[in-house]
Amino acid sequence: MKPLLLAFPPTGFIPDGVLDVSAPSATPLAEPPAAPPVVCLHWTVANGGNWAALAQLLLARGRVVVTPTYGERGTAPLADNRAEVTRIVRRTLELTGADRVDLVGHSQGGLLAGLVVADALDDDIVRRVICL
Repeated sequence: MKPLLLAFPPTGFIPDGVLDVSAPSATPLAEPPAAPPVVCLHWTVANGGNWAALAQLLLARGRVVVTPTYGERGTAPLADNRAEVTRIVRRTLELTGADRVDLVGHSQGGLLAGLVVADALDDDIVRRVICL
């Protein structure tokens, strides 16, 4: 029997223009975006590249897009994924100068989006959650 990650190889690609918030050398935007950045959260055994089609559509509409791969492709313990996604959201706000983000999540990504909202309820850093 293959380990789970070998049974489901990574797919997709990260389009040019997607903000890489995991890079220590990431450069902050010169000015905050007109609309909140969109953080797309993948499902278990997926990766940020699975959001390529949506990312391209959003980028074409002038949105700032973040498509991270978190938690060993979502196979890490849920508590670890929750903490990592919360850091990703806060790093997105830091780099963009935005006050809030929009979260899009599929499967585990949708669950994590809801948990981020619960974690940051008093901070009002999430404008919208879309679960697929």
